[in-house]
Amino acid sequence: MTALKGPPLNKKHTNDSITPSFPSATRPVQTKFVSENTLASFKGAFQLGFDFVEFDIQLSKDKIPIVYHDFQVAITLKRKRQQTELFMVPVKDLTLPQL
Repeated sequence: MTALKGPPLNKKHTNDSITPSFPSATRPVQTKFVSENTLASFKGAFQLGFDFVEFDIQLSKDKIPIVYHDFQVAITLKRKRQQTELFMVPVKDLTLPQL
């Protein structure tokens, strides 16, 4: 294992693992301008000097890797004369064009 150079990270324990935490006072990130899990958010983290980013990769139904945090996608269906219905569909059950 190689030691990383640079200032120590502020760490907190989460489920038996050590996860770095970044106090909001030291994070000048305007998150309302950048959506999470996008190339823009990863580039922004790099430009702000963050040491790493965390993201989740899943496979779509057609076996294409995608960056998406949740295991399910919320899909709304609006019908005439009826209220809108919400369906939770697993990411693995949708193809890339459907996503």
